Amino acid sequence: QLFSFVALIAGLATGVWLAEKTNLLFNNTHTLLGISVIALFFLQPFFGIAHHILYKRHHSRTAISHVHIWYGRILIALAVINGGLGLKLARNSKGGEIAYGVVAGVVFLIYLLAVMLKRKGGKGEKVVVVERRGSVRRGARRERRGSRRETSQVSSSLSSL
Repeated sequence: QLFSFVALIAGLATGVWLAEKTNLLFNNTHTLLGISVIALFFLQPFFGIAHHILYKRHHSRTAISHVHIWYGRILIALAVINGGLGLKLARNSKGGEIAYGVVAGVVFLIYLLAVMLKRKGGKGEKVVVVERRGSVRRGARRERRGSRRETSQVSSSLSSL
């Protein structure tokens, strides 16, 4: 994620440099949307940190988790749209624009498939997280190994706790 963020900043720097050379900075949709999307991307790490802290505390997703996920998805979609606008601004060939659209569409379909498969596989059995101090926390879905917590499957004998 850090590498991607650095690449995002490098792309912005390259774009601003090129836009200044060609007199296209702040006078077209591509540069305005691009700078706006990048500015909005700076909020995403804060949503991610909040998600991480709350996930560790509650052992499940919270509202901020969904904000983080959907905010990121929306920004990625806007970035892909802006890439197409950049091709149009650069007067790329029709074939180049079609190739960009095909690659973006295929990547989107692969992403959609991965999300659907993950969601289908994520509905496994609930487990009970038993802390060493003896307290029981219900509802965790993933087994954590190598941590202070030991997990075991929910069984009929534990369901009465």
